Amino acid sequence: MTSDKPSSFSGRSGIPAAMTRRTLLQGAAAGAGAAALGGPLQQGVSAQDSPPLIVAQTADIETLDPPMHRARATQNVHQLIYDSLVHRDENLQMVGHLAESWEVVDDVTYRFTIREGATWQDGSPVTAHDVKFSYDRTLDPATQAPRAGLLDMVESTEAVDDRTVEITTKFADPLVMVFLTYHAIVPMNLVTEQGEAFFEHPVGAGPYAFESWQLNEQVVLKANPNYWDGAPLIDTVIIRAIPDPATLVAELESGGVDIVPILPASFYEQVQGNSDLTALTAPGTAVNYVGLNTTMAPFDNVLVRQALNHAIDRDTIIAALLQGLATPISGPFFPEVRGFDPDVAGYAYDVDKAKALLEEAGLGSGFDATLDTVAANKEVSEAMAGMWQEIGVNVTVNTIEPGVMTERTNSGQSQMWFSSWGDSSADAGVTLFRHFHSSQRELFKDTGYSREDLDQIIDEGRATIDLERRAEIFREAHRIVVDDAPWVFLWQPTAFGATRANVQGFVLRPDGYFFLHKVSKG
Repeated sequence: MTSDKPSSFSGRSGIPAAMTRRTLLQGAAAGAGAAALGGPLQQGVSAQDSPPLIVAQTADIETLDPPMHRARATQNVHQLIYDSLVHRDENLQMVGHLAESWEVVDDVTYRFTIREGATWQDGSPVTAHDVKFSYDRTLDPATQAPRAGLLDMVESTEAVDDRTVEITTKFADPLVMVFLTYHAIVPMNLVTEQGEAFFEHPVGAGPYAFESWQLNEQVVLKANPNYWDGAPLIDTVIIRAIPDPATLVAELESGGVDIVPILPASFYEQVQGNSDLTALTAPGTAVNYVGLNTTMAPFDNVLVRQALNHAIDRDTIIAALLQGLATPISGPFFPEVRGFDPDVAGYAYDVDKAKALLEEAGLGSGFDATLDTVAANKEVSEAMAGMWQEIGVNVTVNTIEPGVMTERTNSGQSQMWFSSWGDSSADAGVTLFRHFHSSQRELFKDTGYSREDLDQIIDEGRATIDLERRAEIFREAHRIVVDDAPWVFLWQPTAFGATRANVQGFVLRPDGYFFLHKVSKG
């Protein structure tokens, strides 16, 4: 489980007193970016008994089919429409959702009792057969579900009766309950009858019913009065997609948006200084990194990848652009993750060493490259481009829409890309399997990085239930990944979001998810 203790964030020593956002960005490579979407929308939706609650994310949803994505913005909308057997509360403690109770029968067997009174939004009861159907569908190779990797420890799911479902895993895994929180249950009968058409206007068991989706603009949801945890306090929720962070903050300030769950840290002082807004922070369970496509020259050379790591002054970027709301990382994990090795120093900022590594790689005169990013990360991406320029690497910042970014990275088209990865399980097996295990390369080509010996270590760690031994195994994997540097390892950001001052009941969670049925507007 993720530690919920606050992280310490402070200014770093050695940062020039005169260093500012402007001076840091001087000399940064210019980006040939696509125009970001955003700006005011015609809402076209009126609430019946209360004004609508308007939430903005920097990305639109990718799909309405629960297992067919790996995107946080999509998951946030899905968990309003659908529901899962279990979830975690704002303190990351396990709580029942569609399951009212459960028991661990043995190391590989879990038995759940479906909540009495849990219904689909059409009034029919949720059953154990729906759970079996949903999990089987996700794991069916024919589905090609991106979320199958988050359920691949499951050997079988059986409906013992209408309200009892039994899950058997392939091996003892301490993270089974955490992984089940990631999987929405869908109604077997309706999906079977309607096929793919079901997901054009789905019926879920969550607190809000789907109303409409305008691509790249907004999703409109209506309150489900029969939700098992009580009817939502607000009748209509609108989830807007606003990729440009400046537009997003302007909408928040003008009242066009009520809640922004994730904001760039550069807007912290602006939000904090506005009496109409409430700035929210929480310990982060994500890392920021730059992915490097190891199947493309010159990123297929480990010396080049190491040089790019040494060229980034993380402390200066955190102080000048992130307002101190981040902590540098030495590898792919933040310190609270099981498997983090505190003895791994990572890549200190060292321009001379970076240049020497490029010289050793036969690229002493540098090279040209393109860094894909989204509007919310453009400023930081340009700052890094300026630092790479100091070692002769000319990086063009390519600002694109989030959906295009996902397509490019998943298909292996990007050379370099700025991204984030959240792991609220705080167990290295999650990150290692998704990003560095060769079995994931078919669906997620991204870095193209794989090693057979690393696969074996990851597999051994994931199948080890003794937590101390599990951590020891993952620390070995940690050292290998850091040495091979398929990422430029950056920082662990503090979660930062904001609401209008009249919003009540919204909780900024460490895992980046949000629930809205207990939120109201004064």
